[in-house]
Amino acid sequence: MSPATIVRLGAPRPLAPASPAPPRAAPVDAIDDVEAARARDLLLAHALSPSALLGLNAATRRFVSPGRAGPAGAAPEGVVCFRARGRWRFTLGGPAAPDGARAPLLRAFLADARALGHRAALLDLTEAERPLARSLGLGLNVLGRTFGLELDAFGLRGTRFVQLRNKLSRARRAGVEVHELGPDLPRDAAAWRELHALTGAWVAGKGGRLLGFLNGELGEPAQGWRRVLVARQGGRTVGFVTLLPLPARAGPGWLLDLTRRAPDAPPGTSELLALRALERVRGEGARVLSFGLTPCVGLEAEDALPRPALGGSRVVRLLQGLLAEHGAAVYPARGQAAWKEKWGPQRLEPSWLALDGPWRPGCTWQLLRLTGAL
Repeated sequence: MSPATIVRLGAPRPLAPASPAPPRAAPVDAIDDVEAARARDLLLAHALSPSALLGLNAATRRFVSPGRAGPAGAAPEGVVCFRARGRWRFTLGGPAAPDGARAPLLRAFLADARALGHRAALLDLTEAERPLARSLGLGLNVLGRTFGLELDAFGLRGTRFVQLRNKLSRARRAGVEVHELGPDLPRDAAAWRELHALTGAWVAGKGGRLLGFLNGELGEPAQGWRRVLVARQGGRTVGFVTLLPLPARAGPGWLLDLTRRAPDAPPGTSELLALRALERVRGEGARVLSFGLTPCVGLEAEDALPRPALGGSRVVRLLQGLLAEHGAAVYPARGQAAWKEKWGPQRLEPSWLALDGPWRPGCTWQLLRLTGAL
């Protein structure tokens, strides 16, 4: 493998040395540059985390390794998506690369960070990526849990779902209807202005804080791979959800990413949006709907393993427990988990945090600042 290169903030750079881009099976989205489109292809083909496409958020940086040069030049063989804050690099998931290239890419990413005097914290590693992290000397702690539905087995019958069915009925009786932008309603700048206005009202109702980094973003109308379903009542948009495609190794299916509702939206609006999204993608052949990561829950997965096998930090474990028990004002983990659990998810998997070296207070501080929790 060629030496890894880094794409830094500023003017977009190609992932490979200046040369014509390799042929593509489909045209690049109008809003995307070539670099972002190639990164998307790598994430879809090789990433393991259900939330991998969050690595395409606008402020995210990408560390890449070029593959072997072909007739049209060298296309990147793998990518690590990350954000930098302070002297820390926080990744979203592990390296997205073919199996044989995964370890060299991650090793190069860690070496590049160390050369700049930075430390790396890898967020949302899957259980399958845990052995790779340990093989490179990284210490592991549970970050949280991912939730997902097996759509072939999903149903709302039984006493377990009585409250959920009641909420859905209230939204329907209030006249809430769900449509997808593009297939059902115009997907244009006017629609995006309405969605941004609704988000502003939703954020104000949440105390003015918009959590980011571990969540996606609305993007632009031309980014058709970000699907948007809206809830409308009497011709007015009262809520919306976004869907991102799952990587091939986590799907086939979709990630339910953003969920927003107007402060005066009828009860059950968010639930009806999620149900209609589920029904739509299941009808298209999807098998999984992921609700993504909720931090600070499912910590018992760490306690079930011997600490020497993880090499993690006892302080991180303690902080996670404190945030889970008393940190609702910082990060509403319990509320998020409760919303996801009421759907009866069958896929409950630990999500791991891997640190390059000992834990330092600056790691937690910078991560909380990066996510908007502080």
